[in-house]
Amino acid sequence: MENEQNNQQQENLPMQQETQQAENKPSKRESFLALNRNRPKITDFTAHAVVDIRYSTEEALGLIVKRLKERYFHLDERFLRLADGRQAFVINYLYAPVYRADGVANYYWKKGSKKNAEEFTSSVNIEAAASIAPAFLKAEDFGSQAICPTGMVFSEDKLITAKKPSLKEEMRLLKEKADISKPIKKAECILTKENYQLIYVPVLKAELTYGDKVYTQWVNLVNGECQVEYAVAPDLTAAADKTMEKLARRKRSIFSCLLYALTFVVLNVLQWQFGQEPQKVDSGIEAWLLTVILGGIAVGELLLWAACFGYKKNKMVSKAVLEDKMPSAKAAVLWNLLAVLLAIASVALFTVFALI
Repeated sequence: MENEQNNQQQENLPMQQETQQAENKPSKRESFLALNRNRPKITDFTAHAVVDIRYSTEEALGLIVKRLKERYFHLDERFLRLADGRQAFVINYLYAPVYRADGVANYYWKKGSKKNAEEFTSSVNIEAAASIAPAFLKAEDFGSQAICPTGMVFSEDKLITAKKPSLKEEMRLLKEKADISKPIKKAECILTKENYQLIYVPVLKAELTYGDKVYTQWVNLVNGECQVEYAVAPDLTAAADKTMEKLARRKRSIFSCLLYALTFVVLNVLQWQFGQEPQKVDSGIEAWLLTVILGGIAVGELLLWAACFGYKKNKMVSKAVLEDKMPSAKAAVLWNLLAVLLAIASVALFTVFALI
């Protein structure tokens, strides 16, 4: 009898052990939260690296000269010759900081009612990259160019941007990327296996002094992107000044027409309020309606005058340099003519419907 009981206990023992293990096994929720407890504390960038240059100094200066000659018009010839000689450039080497982070995003969510809720978990590898350098350099675009680890941390005076690289900023970028990758909107997210790399992209800064101004050129020594400053030809500046003088005359003419139109609005109001027949003018048009029409003409004059202020000397020069179009204000001529016609119309309307 005792043997049978012992045998029965031995048979039940594995079942009891399995039950106990099942009871001790953490839930998906507990396992998910444990990920956060086991994360190492990150207090600094986990790696620093420098991208190998692709363009030498001579090649970078060649890119600057090529950009000036091929993409822009009406530049100062003496300035171009000075740049083409390449000896006048003062060279400085800086670095554009790029954030590159990667890690594993772990997600947890539930579906169903509270009593019958089903737990779900998933994981996905994520990456994020961004740069605080000026956008024109496209610093984060270094393709398959080799990236070499470095133990150096470059000082702020060696960086192209005045903003100091921030680990918090890079962590925020990776967190945002993880949130975008959520399987469902309400899923919780914990990042693990995080790496926060700060990559330095070599940049050439070339300064060229011409006259009393220093023109600064930038070249990304990895992808060849560049930004240039230039001196425009004297004849372009003179043409822009002449156009602005003509525009000023147009403005004065349109403003005179505006004052003319406003005068007849005021006269009609006085005629309407203090005239012999305040309710209706001789032609049968309501006096208030004539006032509205004359007021509309004055508003039109005001809009034409305001439109002339859309012309700016700097915009004219930039358009000429980029599109090879000399400065002009042809539309202002049409606006001036229209303003004169509107002024004549206000005179005619007041004369016919208010005086005759």
